[in-house]
Amino acid sequence: MTFWFLTFDYQQKQVLGDSVMSKGEVKLIDLIGVTQYLLSQIEKHPDFIKLEYYPDLTIGDAQTALSYIKDELESSQQLSAVSKEAN
Repeated sequence: MTFWFLTFDYQQKQVLGDSVMSKGEVKLIDLIGVTQYLLSQIEKHPDFIKLEYYPDLTIGDAQTALSYIKDELESSQQLSAVSKEAN
């Protein structure tokens, strides 16, 4: 899978479709999803495994941090939707 959308606007719109906002920006929650996918691919890649690399902070730590960010975004979006409904 190629992630050219990181550099080319045209491919960005093809890959992410509705995730691309009006100014060509990608929604943060979608970037988190793509990053989580990429981290999972790195973690199980044979070349990475061969490195026998064991840093203090791991790919699992990065995935956890992204999960926390995603949870915060989803909570914020829910609060925003409830607030709009109340008005």
